[in-house]
Amino acid sequence: MKTLSTLAMVLLFGIAAFAQPGPEKGRKQQLKDFTPEQIAILHTKKMTLALDLSEKQQTDLLALNTELARERKVQREEMKKLKDNGVTLTSQQRFEKMNERLDRQIEVHNKMKKLLDEEQFSLWKKYQLKKGMKKHAHNMKQKRNG
Repeated sequence: MKTLSTLAMVLLFGIAAFAQPGPEKGRKQQLKDFTPEQIAILHTKKMTLALDLSEKQQTDLLALNTELARERKVQREEMKKLKDNGVTLTSQQRFEKMNERLDRQIEVHNKMKKLLDEEQFSLWKKYQLKKGMKKHAHNMKQKRNG
């Protein structure tokens, strides 16, 4: 009887171990293999579908998205180099990075305001807010789960 209960416990723990979620292959992992230009094209097409953009808006937005995708790639590579070298940023350096990121966001906000009409801009802003809330919720979940 004792061996049967031990066997049952081992079996339950084994099943539970396999039931744990593995590493997630999310959107970031999918986009990792694409060039900045490909990412910009996909992003522009998604925005065209969501905001019903005109041809001129699409070309202007594609240029903006390409520029932003290239900047993000450079930033990711820079941070990866720092991480690989074991360098941690000081609080002043982190402040400067965050300040630069917010300045870029303000710049993009102003460019989008010029590029889109009022209705499209309000939809875009709602999407940006919703996206930020999802990211915040995901980060909180990651912190909780360790």
